[in-house]
Amino acid sequence: MDDAPTRKVAAYWQRLVDQDLVRVEPVDSQQWRAHLQNGETVGYMAGAWAAGSLMNSTPGGKGKWAIAPLPQWDPAKPSLGTQGGSTFAVTKDSRHPEEALEFIIWMVTSPDALRAKLSSGISSAYPAVPALVPVARKEMDTSYYSGQDIFGLFQQSARLISPRWQWGPRMTSTITSVEDGFAKAGAGSGSIIGALRQGERRTLPDLKSLGLSVTTN
Repeated sequence: MDDAPTRKVAAYWQRLVDQDLVRVEPVDSQQWRAHLQNGETVGYMAGAWAAGSLMNSTPGGKGKWAIAPLPQWDPAKPSLGTQGGSTFAVTKDSRHPEEALEFIIWMVTSPDALRAKLSSGISSAYPAVPALVPVARKEMDTSYYSGQDIFGLFQQSARLISPRWQWGPRMTSTITSVEDGFAKAGAGSGSIIGALRQGERRTLPDLKSLGLSVTTN
């Protein structure tokens, strides 16, 4: 969490913070949502799921928002990571594991399941099965985004996700540590790269406690 690419990104955001070009506040906090609803936020970065979340939390923003692809460090070699996602599991204590698995498969692969999910009007989940993207494009009411083909954009972005992108085995713990450091950085008592280094320091013993072999560069 302290390699050259990470330091480059951290320095970029640190500059924006230092120049007061971005608002520093917890995502999904009451004040963060208030700024969205009051029209005081120009934009924010999030995964495909955020399109439906914004529609639900900020109905007054209809016709005022659009979705755009992320800028690239190297336009000749575009690459993206992910933010969020869903996993479905069947516990070993389930009394009906085969039926549960059958339902999960239906929920993930069936056009009818996707239609039902999108009909709520608050979901914009990108389907895991590429063949379902046309279904999503047809069923999703995108009038909030002035009729923009948001799933077409999601599809283009999905193709740019690097196969090298990985979540750590204890990502929740790592993110908590990093966010603690980000809060201090936002208050002027730390830095973004310092928060990332703190996250690494706190994550290493956590991984070792699981019996994992850990090395750092």
